[in-house]
Amino acid sequence: MRRSFRFLAIFGSFAAGVAVSQSAAGQVGVAPAWDMRATLQSLVDQTGKYKALVDQIRTEEWTAKGAPEGYTRHRELVKREVGYLGIVAGNLKQNPEKLSLALDAFFRLQTLESFTQSLADGAKRYQSEQLAGELSGVIAENESVRSKLRQYVLDLSVTKEAEYTVAEKEAQRCQAILNRNPLAPEPKIYTAPAPKPATK
Repeated sequence: MRRSFRFLAIFGSFAAGVAVSQSAAGQVGVAPAWDMRATLQSLVDQTGKYKALVDQIRTEEWTAKGAPEGYTRHRELVKREVGYLGIVAGNLKQNPEKLSLALDAFFRLQTLESFTQSLADGAKRYQSEQLAGELSGVIAENESVRSKLRQYVLDLSVTKEAEYTVAEKEAQRCQAILNRNPLAPEPKIYTAPAPKPATK
């Protein structure tokens, strides 16, 4: 019993240390969840604009005018990334503390913008300067969202690293306590045999 109490005390100390570290890490500078959700909603709204503009692109006509066939692949990739980015952003709104989702959203946004700019360049040459300007414009409109998302990824990475570092130190501290004061074996408890029925 004493051994169990001692283990629970050490484990409790470890858990308390990690909880304190997480609370402190949360004050490093990560944007509050409500603010990030608003940013992500803006991102979801922007994906609709991307899709509406890309649907106007006629890369088959571009190819007939001598444009590389790669533009058609770029158009299909942008359409696909618009859908994926909307899903990832929605998931991140529900779980804003997940670094993997934040990274996924940021990298997908970068990919989307890169290929959209490629299509804007193609549209200017093979279709319409107005459409090209609108494609470039939607990227520019997204600058604030992109900047906030980038900063959020950086801050969240720092927070997660701090949590891991302190948790590791707490584990090492508790292990050192155990090494200095090994847990005593629990005493054996004598159990009397069941009495035999009396013989007549």
